[in-house]
Amino acid sequence: MPVWAFHGARDRLAPVSGTRDMIAAIKKAGGNPRYSEFSQAGHDIWSDVRNTPGLMDWLFAQQRK
Repeated sequence: MPVWAFHGARDRLAPVSGTRDMIAAIKKAGGNPRYSEFSQAGHDIWSDVRNTPGLMDWLFAQQRK
């Protein structure tokens, strides 16, 4: 299952440690997730995610296996 996770490092509502742990667990299980962390952002990262270069190309390139 393709995964590209995003998180704001200064998020006080959902600690970034949860996403970091999830990405580490997926890698440990043999997965190859992508992870983008916005160092200066908090919880409201929608515009950062939307403006991530290559996101839409990556998204539409995914296929069910």
